Amino acid sequence: MLKTNIKASQISNLTDARYFAAWGTEWLGFCFDFGQDHYIAHQEVKAIKEWIVGPKIVGEFGAGQTIQEVQKYIDLLGLDLVQVGPFADLDFIQQLSVPVIKAYYLEDTKHLSELAKPMLLLQNDVEYSILDFTKNNISWTAIQADEEALENLKQLCSHNLIMLHINMKDADEMEDIRTSLRIHGFSLQGGEEEKVGYKSFDELDDLFEALEP
Repeated sequence: MLKTNIKASQISNLTDARYFAAWGTEWLGFCFDFGQDHYIAHQEVKAIKEWIVGPKIVGEFGAGQTIQEVQKYIDLLGLDLVQVGPFADLDFIQQLSVPVIKAYYLEDTKHLSELAKPMLLLQNDVEYSILDFTKNNISWTAIQADEEALENLKQLCSHNLIMLHINMKDADEMEDIRTSLRIHGFSLQGGEEEKVGYKSFDELDDLFEALEP
């Protein structure tokens, strides 16, 4: 089994789902936000679930979706967790019937300290937090180059159950992140199939092999 927890995010095909499940990932995430490129219909997810054993199933939702809509997906698919965005407030989160992952999308490295207060306020109601550095392609090298940002990130990871979603060059960089930060795990992303049932996983293979005991 893996030493570090992995959430596979924005899964949109069976090939990805089976690949991540075979590696023993903790969570498989499916995007139900209509406005996103990786949106997937609930009927497709229901079919994929029949082929998957092991991972918990996470529904990923956007800012414009209502409690009623999210709860509909929870009931239809028996979701284990729900992932919400940074604007989901305490009232919204407390109405959900399953545990919650909250994602924060980082525009730069200068405002990490501002996350400490909202994370503290939601600590009893949010199972895990994801810090997503991919939206603006913030690299681990850039974080390391900013001493204040690195220290703020260390503090956040020390006081919260945090997963990082960050583009990594290779397994060595992933290992550097793991030794530098007290993180709960990583969020990795699936992608489009090259053709139905086939795609290359060479880069992900390297990361997963480095995570093995």
